[in-house]
Amino acid sequence: MNITQLDLNLMQVFLQIYENKSLSLAAEHLNLSQPAISHSLKKLRDYFDDPIFVRSRGGMVATPFSDGIYPNVKQAITLLQTPILAHKTFSPEQCNTVIKVAVSDFNGAFLLPKLAVYLSEHAPNVELQVVHLDRDTVHQHLASGKLDFAIGSLFAIADAGLYQTRLFEDNYVCVVSNKHSHIQNTLSFDDYITAQHVIFSVEEKGVRDSDAYLKQQQQTRRVVMRVPYAANIVKIVEQTDYICALPTKIATAYCQGLAVKQFPFPFSIPHYQVNLYWHQRTDCSAQHKWFRQTLKSLM
Repeated sequence: MNITQLDLNLMQVFLQIYENKSLSLAAEHLNLSQPAISHSLKKLRDYFDDPIFVRSRGGMVATPFSDGIYPNVKQAITLLQTPILAHKTFSPEQCNTVIKVAVSDFNGAFLLPKLAVYLSEHAPNVELQVVHLDRDTVHQHLASGKLDFAIGSLFAIADAGLYQTRLFEDNYVCVVSNKHSHIQNTLSFDDYITAQHVIFSVEEKGVRDSDAYLKQQQQTRRVVMRVPYAANIVKIVEQTDYICALPTKIATAYCQGLAVKQFPFPFSIPHYQVNLYWHQRTDCSAQHKWFRQTLKSLM
């Protein structure tokens, strides 16, 4: 008996005949012709050297051999079908899984509250594990499965195995204290270059490009403080004459309840861009596709 001659389709035929006691019903459930079912039954009989099923007035009756192998065949087919069906279909309401995401607190302040509300309503059994975005290890962790996704705008894809999609773009604004000594109702170019700036330790590309523009104008801005946490930046601004530049969505998230105001940037700089990154090994996962679509819809 050579097990390599026994394929999964034959065992599916065996199950359907056993459970329905009918060749015609087995053919209907498997979307096959009755001659095809009869041909498969012949192959099963030849392989096992057993009648497998015999005709009776009540339909096809299993032999003792078939009764003996049915439980194991049923279990094996179920074990194979479960991950296959889960791969093709995904129900967030019934999903009980962990999704691991790396994001900076800079972006997390805007993204995570929206995501938390959505998951609590539509995927209550999904556990979201959020870790700080480390640009030095993110590629490795996505490839190894330690991370499912990374959200950011600070790194380019150097690994051909990583995919990305744009989550959103945003304009920058300048945040100023309501009690600022001389910036009141507008923010001019001169106000910007003469002000004292507090900045995020690793500034985004758009703000860095603003320095290149100032250099072309033979101007510079004065940076007096570099802070690793965006929440601290706006609180510092609230109590001083410092100003800071933040994307509009993030500024809105951090500035709620603070005595600060926002002004449009006094000159043109590139938009703030945030991308979602994942590894190619999870690209076809139904669960991952759902999460990617969910994030984009929330933006």
